[in-house]
Amino acid sequence: MSDSRIKVLVADDDPGIQEFYRISLKDHFDVVIARDGLEAWKLFQSEKPLLVITDLNMPGENGANLTSRMRNHEELGDTPIIIITGTTRGTDLPPGFWRIGTQADLFLEKPISSDDLVAAVRRVLLKHQEKHQKPVVPRYLE
Repeated sequence: MSDSRIKVLVADDDPGIQEFYRISLKDHFDVVIARDGLEAWKLFQSEKPLLVITDLNMPGENGANLTSRMRNHEELGDTPIIIITGTTRGTDLPPGFWRIGTQADLFLEKPISSDDLVAAVRRVLLKHQEKHQKPVVPRYLE
């Protein structure tokens, strides 16, 4: 297992949410912040994160389109993606609708606690590791 820190790309247009993610994840991960979908796309290609967290509603390019573009990337298309959004509140859609429709590995609703966020990232990374049978998760996150 690698003990190097995992790079996580976070895409959200709300500065308060950006800071929440940065503070919540900084003890375990290297966090790269994008203010919108277009910036996230550029950072995704240049930074090559091991996991992406994105909102659905963002200016420039929304999270659903961003996720689709990431999934179609030749080299990085298998990068785990978590969508965390408040968009589903008050809808009658089935629980798996957004996750399946956006091709995300996990779909969560805001608000989310710091502990739940770290647990979700860890869970998705471990699932990705098992799928590829190669260590990506440092020992301290097991």
